Amino acid sequence: GEDAAGGDGLLSEEFVEEMRLQLDAISADYAKMLDGFLNLLPLQTHVDLKFLLFRLDFSEFYSAQHIGPSTHHHNGGAPSSHY
Repeated sequence: GEDAAGGDGLLSEEFVEEMRLQLDAISADYAKMLDGFLNLLPLQTHVDLKFLLFRLDFSEFYSAQHIGPSTHHHNGGAPSSHY
């Protein structure tokens, strides 16, 4: 039987390109939502939510990707307008 990749068991270039475009779109949406979420955390009044930002970015992975509040960056980023 024919499979979703084109029937011969090999992934067609068109299939791979379509999947790449879909994954790129999902990745961009995720990064945008995560950035919004991380930017909201410092504005929260509950101490556990403020600490969550530190816990989520303990290894500074997100700040290295320029995701989250810019004042959280340790590379001299401009202060965020949220403060």
